Amino acid sequence: MESFIGIFVLLLFGVPLLLWLRLESRFNKIIESLELLDYRQRKLKKLLENMQNKETAEPRQEKHPAPTIDEPKPEEKPTEAVVPVVQAEEVHEPVVKIPVTQIAEEHAETTEEPVPVKEELQEKAVLQSTGTAAEAEPATAEKPEKFAYSEPIYEKETRNFNYEKFIGENLFGKIGILVFIIGIGFFVKYAIDKNWINEVARTVLGFATGCGMLILAERLHKRYRAFSSLLAGGAFGVFYLTVAIAFHYYHLFSQTSAFVTLICITLFMSGVSILYDRSELAVTALVGGFIAPFIISTGTSDIVTLYTYISILNLGMFALAMYKKWGGLPVIAFAFTYIIIGLTVLNDGTANPTPSLPAQMTCFTTLFFLIFQLPVFYILKSESTPRMNKWLMCVIVGNSFLYFLFGNFFVHGLLFDFEAGALVNLFIAAVNLALYLYLRIKPNVYAPLNSTLLALTITFISITPPVLFRGSTFLIIWAAESVVLLWLYIKAKSRVYEVGAMVMAALTLLYYFTSGTYEYGSAEGTTVPLFLNADFSTSIFVSLAILVFAILMHRFKNIFAEQSRFLVYTPYNAIMFGAGIFIAINAFINEFGARLNGDTAIAADFLATSTIFAASTVALRNRFKLADFKEWYVVMGGFITLLYMYCIWLFPEKREYTSTFLLWLTTAVIVFNLWYIIRGFLKIDWYRNELYAYFSVLATLVWVSAAKFLLLSLGSYSFSAGFSLSLGTAAFILMCLGMRIHSKPIRIVSLAEFGIVLAKLVLIDVWTMQAVGKIIVFISLGVILLTLSFLYQKLKNVLFGEEPEEKEEHHKDV
Repeated sequence: MESFIGIFVLLLFGVPLLLWLRLESRFNKIIESLELLDYRQRKLKKLLENMQNKETAEPRQEKHPAPTIDEPKPEEKPTEAVVPVVQAEEVHEPVVKIPVTQIAEEHAETTEEPVPVKEELQEKAVLQSTGTAAEAEPATAEKPEKFAYSEPIYEKETRNFNYEKFIGENLFGKIGILVFIIGIGFFVKYAIDKNWINEVARTVLGFATGCGMLILAERLHKRYRAFSSLLAGGAFGVFYLTVAIAFHYYHLFSQTSAFVTLICITLFMSGVSILYDRSELAVTALVGGFIAPFIISTGTSDIVTLYTYISILNLGMFALAMYKKWGGLPVIAFAFTYIIIGLTVLNDGTANPTPSLPAQMTCFTTLFFLIFQLPVFYILKSESTPRMNKWLMCVIVGNSFLYFLFGNFFVHGLLFDFEAGALVNLFIAAVNLALYLYLRIKPNVYAPLNSTLLALTITFISITPPVLFRGSTFLIIWAAESVVLLWLYIKAKSRVYEVGAMVMAALTLLYYFTSGTYEYGSAEGTTVPLFLNADFSTSIFVSLAILVFAILMHRFKNIFAEQSRFLVYTPYNAIMFGAGIFIAINAFINEFGARLNGDTAIAADFLATSTIFAASTVALRNRFKLADFKEWYVVMGGFITLLYMYCIWLFPEKREYTSTFLLWLTTAVIVFNLWYIIRGFLKIDWYRNELYAYFSVLATLVWVSAAKFLLLSLGSYSFSAGFSLSLGTAAFILMCLGMRIHSKPIRIVSLAEFGIVLAKLVLIDVWTMQAVGKIIVFISLGVILLTLSFLYQKLKNVLFGEEPEEKEEHHKDV
């Protein structure tokens, strides 16, 4: 009997509430119709009164102008007074010319039908005809009354965001609902602790609270639409929370009863959203529907039941979205569905795999692909908002690629004798091709949908052969084809070649980075020679093809910067250069890791990486000019310094002779690259003071790391004294350089390094260093400090010559 308590409570409160809401809605519609009729009646009455007032006012305006304009007619003296006035006006206002012979005619016309001119021109015309201002006063006073009319003035709407409205109306409401729900939870917990009410009464109280909020939301939905939606959403949140507590803590419901109760709540909320045309309530119901299985979860997973429920929920969501034109529902359902699939892969697919899981998930992922592809396609080809169209297009594209990812994962678990993942690619391409062909006979649809479906079809058809045959031949063909198509576009200027080159280059990069080309293993058991193998050759060929692609774009920069529609010079040229360099580095690292042993492989990796960076810096100095890409070169200087420190400090102390030799070559390359960057910055003089300090620190780090590597090469593994001596020497050199070029930032860095050395001597070396080390370090440091003190004393006028002058000027001003 207890298993049906939830359903009974829901029927007890839900059915009467639904009937009340329905009757209240009909009653409100009748009241709205009556109010509308009353409003229109008052509007018509006011309009009739205005028309009557206008008819009574018009005869009064016709009686006054006649005697005022007829008086000056007997006097025929305007010719003598008008001529000088007209000449004077030609000087000040050459645009307005009033001939003398037409003045009498104008007076005659004004008695019958006055001309709507500006008040200033009317006054001047009357003055010229009468000669006096007193006679013109009646005419100028009557005309504004004749032609005066009231015109509504509409203020320009401001598009500034109203933060006060957002906080007070939206944010405070959402926070209030959240706080209220948390308060209900605290109250229920407090009631449990005090034993005021039993479990059944607490559950009924929770449902009653939600119903009260829902009734209040219904009463306020006309005047306060946003607030009533928040109340309704909060009410259903209370329902979900009550069911969760009653199931997990009170054990009033069985799992089936709790699940049915949650489904009924979701359906009830969907009905309310349709009844009151509230998309936000539909979104809340959809989210609640997705979290319902997790609310009643007991730790055991039933894949078939879970995904059957999600399939039904998605189908119902699309029916509601197509009926009410709510495009936001598919986006939310898409996100939740694939998140749940990802959680299934992480939990059941890897931790607790079952034999039937791949087959079950293959069927369900295919069903979800069709559910999200076909209804979203239907919504897009009909009318929708531009903003929502962008999100739905993301669903179309993301659905294809996510199904490609999860479908291949589950199909591989079926253990076919062939690469069944190719069938997934062909299925995606076939569905998108069918939708594209359907749109060809349906004009006036969303324009980007056609091109997107065609692009998806070509993409997945092109991916199929490499997945089916697992060879590097297609990668080489695609890379070469992208370069050939780019060259044809440069020569023919055809958009087809441009799109083809872009698609083939994208497919080449996508397949290279997603396919595992190398198989790592011990170098002792391998017979494949270094560099002379298909894997390395393929990677180098792809890298060179991508770099040639980028070089052609740079060589014909005007075409791609001005004429290209898709392959725009910025940023695609820089992206292709970066991709080509990265593939080359990756090829050498993978080759050394697969063919060499231990320390030698790691040292070769560092040498290859630093050499490619240095070669790229020199070779691309005209493409990526330092004056235009200053920040990138600053970051590169820091990166190569950290790379060198990593290979010295985090490397095994005992090394083979080959690895030691390779690391010394790496040191030379790093020093050259850092020197080349610093030399370029000194030429352009960009942020001189800040960069002096920055590159001084980088040079010090390289110097100290090289000193450590030197001691390791000589067999000395203790670096305490070596650190103090190397850092002190670097500080001394920087101080001399700072004094030589009069750079205060360099001298500050030097003083900071001396401070580090002195602090190390006082805090560490005095207590731990051996006697010989103490003697050498203390004597050397003392000599260095004395030398610096002498240099400061000798060069104080040169270094600080400006300070006394500034102080004297300050005293004079005081």
